[in-house]
Amino acid sequence: MFGKKTMKNQVLKSMVFILTLLVATQMQAQEDKERKRDEAIIKARIDQFVADFKSGNGEGFVDIFSDSYYAPEKKKGIIQSIQQMAQTYTIDYQIQVDEIKVDRDMAYEIGSYKSTLTPKAQGEIIRQAYDFLDIWEREEDGKWRITRAIKTKK
Repeated sequence: MFGKKTMKNQVLKSMVFILTLLVATQMQAQEDKERKRDEAIIKARIDQFVADFKSGNGEGFVDIFSDSYYAPEKKKGIIQSIQQMAQTYTIDYQIQVDEIKVDRDMAYEIGSYKSTLTPKAQGEIIRQAYDFLDIWEREEDGKWRITRAIKTKK
């Protein structure tokens, strides 16, 4: 009798262990799926940011930045500057994203960018190139925004 009870307990323990592994595997798969989705959303936000900058859409340009990065009053000035820049220059702006990593509601992005501002009338061409690290957070409205950034001139 003692042997059968011990065997039942071992079988039950094994079943619980297997079920735990299955659940953990499913949870990991779901987390991986959500992480990949969030990485794709951030990449799409970056692509839209580039398009907004090139076209002079200042409001779209500042939407990628959290209010903790640029205060709303500062964003108004940036919007005007981007619009004026697009009237004065042809903007070429390229971002190379080397890595995006997401962990729940925070992420980081590493890469580089280069910009060329070519005057529409006369003047000198302005070129810049930087490496950067951006810190992203998913905000209350569900959008991913940059909250902190570090850049170094190439």
